[in-house]
Amino acid sequence: MSQARSQLPDVNAEMSEVGYRRLRQFVEETGLEQGDALSFLFEAFDVVTHHEALRHRLGLYKAVTNASSARDPR
Repeated sequence: MSQARSQLPDVNAEMSEVGYRRLRQFVEETGLEQGDALSFLFEAFDVVTHHEALRHRLGLYKAVTNASSARDPR
């Protein structure tokens, strides 16, 4: 089965060091290329996430990143 590929023009995305290490671990575990691993995760997002746990973890992440931004405004 062939899947259509889309290139995102000039995407400038940042990832935390922890997030990048976890992505690399996922890539190694699955044998997928980095782009394919991200595509898989987003295509299967509703299946691979637990809604309540996601909301809780997102709240914690936002609290940490907001605290970091308040200390180090760019």
